[in-house]
Amino acid sequence: MSSSKRKLKAKKNSPNEENVKKQIMDPKEVLSPLSYPDDVTEKITSAFRDKTDHDNDDVTFCTKPFPHWTIKNFVKDLELLKELKNDLLKLKFKHKYTDLFKFSQSEDIKNRKTHSISTFRDCLFTQFRGWLEIVLDTKMSDTIDMSCAKYNYTDFLLCHDDKVEDRQIAFIFYMVPDDWSNEDGGRLDLFNNKDGQPSDLHKSLIPSFNSLVFFEVSDTSFHQVSEVLSDSKTRLSISGWFHSTTDPHFKLFKHVETITKTQPLDLDQEVLLEWIDKRYLLPEITNDIQEEFEENSEIQLTNFLKQEMYDQLKEELLSIKERNWKEKGPINRRKLWTLKEDSLDKNGMIYKFLQLVRSGPFFKLLRVLTDLDLALLEEDDDSSFVEPPSCLVDTRLWKHGAFTILQDEQFKGEACLDCIFNIDCDAFEESERGYISYVAGEDTEELVTVYPTSNCLSLVYRDESTTRFVKYFDDKYCGDKIFFDFDMIYFEGKKENGNEE
Repeated sequence: MSSSKRKLKAKKNSPNEENVKKQIMDPKEVLSPLSYPDDVTEKITSAFRDKTDHDNDDVTFCTKPFPHWTIKNFVKDLELLKELKNDLLKLKFKHKYTDLFKFSQSEDIKNRKTHSISTFRDCLFTQFRGWLEIVLDTKMSDTIDMSCAKYNYTDFLLCHDDKVEDRQIAFIFYMVPDDWSNEDGGRLDLFNNKDGQPSDLHKSLIPSFNSLVFFEVSDTSFHQVSEVLSDSKTRLSISGWFHSTTDPHFKLFKHVETITKTQPLDLDQEVLLEWIDKRYLLPEITNDIQEEFEENSEIQLTNFLKQEMYDQLKEELLSIKERNWKEKGPINRRKLWTLKEDSLDKNGMIYKFLQLVRSGPFFKLLRVLTDLDLALLEEDDDSSFVEPPSCLVDTRLWKHGAFTILQDEQFKGEACLDCIFNIDCDAFEESERGYISYVAGEDTEELVTVYPTSNCLSLVYRDESTTRFVKYFDDKYCGDKIFFDFDMIYFEGKKENGNEE
């Protein structure tokens, strides 16, 4: 038997023992606010109660444009923070793209058992929620509502207010690169409000690693995630809501706009010959167009204007000064630029074109092309309108940052004919951005897409249940390019019998 002595080896913890050790982490060592001295918490509480701004090294509270906080160095345990970021990046993400947002969302993390995720979640929705209840002097429910998102180049979340059911506090925890800057985009933009709608931008919060931003959800908590402009960095975050135990009774502010429809102008029939390519005035061509339109409810008429007229119209549009374009909002519905018509020269091409598309002869042409009740023809015998047809016309400028959303339409529920005429969009390639999308009701499946094409008149019939939106013009698609369109919406007249045919 050997007399040699063996060295004793330190006993290693089993994997299960390591997990138990991790699971019993002291919450005060996980999240910084849980270890704040009582006097610091009292100062933060007093600031909220008295509605006064507060700022120290780690906690900032601002009352405008609505109450919001920023806590730096939120996670105290840096090893846990590193583990959390790595574990989140290992999750499966699904790309989501609608009229309102574009980003990638992770699989469920509300029930995730991974140590770092479960520790962060449990501390956030137990001890930190308790700390918030003290600061806000309120009681919150035990609902866990959180998700992880990645915003990459050109991703965004447009302006909204978060008013859903009993949401009380919204939060965003950032795990962005340390060198994230204003130029990288992805800012949390906070908006002022006027009459219950967002107005101008009040401030922008630049994402900062290991910081938590949270704010009260209210009738005026309008905010957005601006487009990410970095093509090499990812805006990784955990976001969610703390919920109230009672119904918050949000107010419903209805955005009301004054809309003035124009009845057909009395112009000579010769105006069509002056402007429109003769093909679209020939009976054999218009009959074919009407047949196709009746079958598909949409059609594109390429090279619609005579080339010399189109070129002059384009040249004048390009020469318009910036001051003669007006940004059209509110930003929770749309962002685009419309031409101030009172600035136009009445001898200019734009003014004359607007007269054309509002004229009786143009209404008659649309009647021939679509068979909609937009004018009376000889074959209508003794019919007459008790309510004449009408139209709305806007001259629009599209550039980086422009969009409309599904709730944009002021006359939702009213059937109409859309006529969109594009100018100077040859530099825009057909893609998943910048086009007009038509959908039925609440369904997100696209019925029709209209891509911008120069000197093309697109006709689309919208029934009462169909709505439309314009996909966000991002940096990749748009850059510093611009194009124009004339958005012309025509409403059928009502005949003596009261029925629209």
